[in-house]
Amino acid sequence: MRASPVHTHPASWSALAFALGGLALCALRVVDWRTPLSVIGGIVLLATPPWILDGDLNASPLHHLLSGGLVLAAFFIASDPVSGAGTARGRWLFGFGFAALVLVFRAWGPHPDGIAFAILLMNGLAPLIDRYTAPRRFGQGR
Repeated sequence: MRASPVHTHPASWSALAFALGGLALCALRVVDWRTPLSVIGGIVLLATPPWILDGDLNASPLHHLLSGGLVLAAFFIASDPVSGAGTARGRWLFGFGFAALVLVFRAWGPHPDGIAFAILLMNGLAPLIDRYTAPRRFGQGR
């Protein structure tokens, strides 16, 4: 008797392809690694406690990562150097804020995926993030 093949959702294959392409861009230093890592880490960090507390009501972090266009957005949209944060600390905050907003919009928003809304809000906050995370100039007071 043959074992049945493992069936996976096509979205997981596309997320894997996006992740491989994004990692290649990070390795080539086309994309700064901080933003995608903070998006993916933020999703895992923020989605894990609700999933552990009530796995029937809340989606797993892996589900959040593989559904919708989150991996695409993490590597190719949120890491845009023109509309995203420009400082190193700002990129961490930008990615984490983006992840938090995606989870908020997915949980309580009227649309199934809040990536577009989250990126628009974080792009609007990018100048403010850059202002407060800019490194201090040498000799300048606090």
